[in-house]
Amino acid sequence: MVPKTDNFSHEREAALTKIKEKNDSVGTKNLVYKSKTAETQQVYRIPVKYLIFNQYNGRIGTYVQQEEKIYGPIDATTEAGEKIIMEFLWDSKVDRNKTTKKSLKIQGQIEPGIVTRDGVIIDGNRRCMLLKKLAEENNDLDVYFNAVILDDTLQSDPTAIRQLETMFQMGVDAKVDYNPIEKYLKTRELMNDGFSDEKIAELMGVKKTDPKKFMHILELMDEYLESIDADYIGMYRILDEFKVEGALVDLSNFVKKHERGSSGKDWEPDASDIDDFKQVYFSALRTGMDSKDLRILDKLFNYRARWEAISGRYLDRVDEISEGESSFNQLRQDNPDEHPMILIRSKEKEYRNNTRNDSQKIVDEANYQVSLETEKEMPEKLLRKALEALQGINTKQESFRGDGLKDLCNSIGAITSQLSEVLSHKSSSESQ
Repeated sequence: MVPKTDNFSHEREAALTKIKEKNDSVGTKNLVYKSKTAETQQVYRIPVKYLIFNQYNGRIGTYVQQEEKIYGPIDATTEAGEKIIMEFLWDSKVDRNKTTKKSLKIQGQIEPGIVTRDGVIIDGNRRCMLLKKLAEENNDLDVYFNAVILDDTLQSDPTAIRQLETMFQMGVDAKVDYNPIEKYLKTRELMNDGFSDEKIAELMGVKKTDPKKFMHILELMDEYLESIDADYIGMYRILDEFKVEGALVDLSNFVKKHERGSSGKDWEPDASDIDDFKQVYFSALRTGMDSKDLRILDKLFNYRARWEAISGRYLDRVDEISEGESSFNQLRQDNPDEHPMILIRSKEKEYRNNTRNDSQKIVDEANYQVSLETEKEMPEKLLRKALEALQGINTKQESFRGDGLKDLCNSIGAITSQLSEVLSHKSSSESQ
């Protein structure tokens, strides 16, 4: 997304033009910008009053999208807008920011940034934020940021600047600075700007096949948020907050496997069946289920009858719980003074508490049913397991009564009689 031209852009552009015309460089920086090879660019000392943060930079994409969804557009040129963006930049990597801030205080700015002709920071938003924080702490009114000044604005050549921005923000050496979800949002942004998969992979320093994978995972992220609450759509900080990226990456692999068909299944699920699988997975993930337990759901999905028997009951139960929930927007209306993330945490904690027992039941039952399938070629093991289970029944319990239990005992007796007959028949055949 490209920020709109603001009322002060011409004033900033005039100030930066004068700085360049003085030709008073404080260093150089090599950039690949509108060329195939790196070219040396002059670095200038710029008063930060002529610079604005780029609220759509990849480092804080999840923060900005969620903020703007809840409260409306952020104006980075205002004092209030700048304060919000500075908080996001700080919160995005608190420990790393503390380290960098300490380094800036001792050594000053070492790595130059990059700004547009009208003062929008393309690379160096975090460093500039830290320099401003240091200045505030020291009551220093004269704050400067060393940066290359491009000949373009974001509006005049968004494609070239987007390439440059991505190389610095998402390149191989910079990726450690970013929250996991940001790379998916950046991929979609670049695709919407018309970049090819190959070019996106080059800019982001990933494999050529990764952009398509990232987009599939992002689609599942959107589905997951909507499955919880339609008001959560676009609120990607929730994914970071509850650390669900890894589980959704696994789900992407599971879905692709089931869509193309794979060995080990006793049926061929259609699109509707796979949608049901995703809904069970989403519900289980929301309860806080770990990756190991989520993987057993994928194994259970291989066996149609067992899957349908368990998943149907589970979905009925969690749907019943979900229907009693207040929507996020309703919670905001009821608690106008509470921070949105506090409301979200409270809502999700309540859901986890209400579904904990049901989630454990489906995991236990899935493990048991999968073990039956994997062990069905091992009759002695299954018989011993059944014997141990039957021997463990406490007949002195008050609950050990009723026609239902008697019918079960009769059914078990009938099955054991059939098994004995089969074994006797095989023994007779072998002796002849």
